[in-house]
Amino acid sequence: MKRVLIMEDNLSLAFDWKDEFELKKFDVTLCSDADQAISHLNDSDFDIVVTDLFVPKGRGGLHVIAKLLRMGKSAPPSIAVTGASDLTHR
Repeated sequence: MKRVLIMEDNLSLAFDWKDEFELKKFDVTLCSDADQAISHLNDSDFDIVVTDLFVPKGRGGLHVIAKLLRMGKSAPPSIAVTGASDLTHR
C-alpha cells in the first residue's frame, strides 16, 4: 500500500485530504506541524508528502521542504499548499 504524509494544521482540510487519499487506497499519516512531519520522515518511508506552507505559531511546510531537499534523491515527491490569502505579512 502506498503511504502519504499530510502536514496540515486545519483539521477540516486535513481530513478532506485524508479522505481523498484513502479513496485511492493510500495509508495516510496526519500531522499538524513541521516538527511532527520531520519526525515521521525520519522514522518512515512515504510515497508522497503534502505540506501546508504556513502554520500559525509553529514551523510550517518550508521546514518540511528543507528536510526533503536535504534527503536528496531519496526524498518522496511533495505537494506544497496554502490557504493563506495574505502572504505579505509572513
